[in-house]
Amino acid sequence: MQLFTPPVNRTDLSYDLATGEPNHSFDVRRELLFSRAAIFTVEEINKNPTLLNGVTLGYRIYNGCEGDSPMRAAIEAVTSGESCSKRVKALIGHSSSGVSKDVNLIVGPLDIPLISHLSTCACLSDRRLYPTFFRTVPSDKFQISALVQLMKHFGWQWVGIIHSVEVYASDGAAEFIKQGKAEGICVEYVISFDMYDTKIEHKVTEKLKASTSSVVLLYMSLFYMRELFKLIDGNKLPRKQWIGSEAWISQVDLASLGSKNILHGAMGFALPQSIIPGLLEFILSLKLSDEPESVMIKAFWENFFDCRFSPSNTTKLCSGDEDLRTISSAYTNTELRKTLCKQE
Repeated sequence: MQLFTPPVNRTDLSYDLATGEPNHSFDVRRELLFSRAAIFTVEEINKNPTLLNGVTLGYRIYNGCEGDSPMRAAIEAVTSGESCSKRVKALIGHSSSGVSKDVNLIVGPLDIPLISHLSTCACLSDRRLYPTFFRTVPSDKFQISALVQLMKHFGWQWVGIIHSVEVYASDGAAEFIKQGKAEGICVEYVISFDMYDTKIEHKVTEKLKASTSSVVLLYMSLFYMRELFKLIDGNKLPRKQWIGSEAWISQVDLASLGSKNILHGAMGFALPQSIIPGLLEFILSLKLSDEPESVMIKAFWENFFDCRFSPSNTTKLCSGDEDLRTISSAYTNTELRKTLCKQE
């Protein structure tokens, strides 16, 4: 069995060569964590004869941050791809509900299952359209029901909504409006947060100032949350009770964006923490020698340790022997909650 494409150990994620930072909307450090977790899982299965006796899993990990890479993985799965002698049995991913929908259009008719760890859009539960889609996280339908009941419990019947322009958020906001109406919850306004709208900061700030509702549902992915609070000056906003979606509500580093005073008291629901025996040791044992051809890991190594492999007058030289146990980042956080930044 192969996961994604041929059994080649390759992690090939997106980065900015100049800065070593992600050049797309995904938090690639956390995507690297998930890819390493997948490698760990495959190795654990392969060495345990009681799980899949006589079967060896192979895999290829694609760059989920590049626009065409998920589709390329899907096409290679369908056409057998490169040196793979047998058709791929399953694809794992994607984080994005929108990408999962597109990939499923290719692999679904061929009965190739697509199993996502983060695509939560309730739309993907439609078995008529996505008969081979599966996921290891709940549909957003359950989260939205819980958010509606939370607001009903506290008597918050007059609320505002800010959502990002993505499948996950737009569908979630629409479902909240539908369920909320049935429970007597009225929506004063809905703002679609488009980070490319040059007037969006003014629109959000002025709407929040003019509104009479004291509760605001922020239904968006972590990436868009970060962008929102980079733009918004918390000192200009009136006091609000923020309700968050699970994509960002447990992400503590939002406070580092200067939004701590804004988000004080925010409420929402998060998935339970999952502790996987042996994973932490595997994650922290990563060395450059494990992936000598990976320019991505080299770039992020420089970012992790604030060093450079080429001589620099301003930055120390990397040795390659630095210890990941000495730093704290999205990669070294192995509490695999659903806090990954998702672009839908």
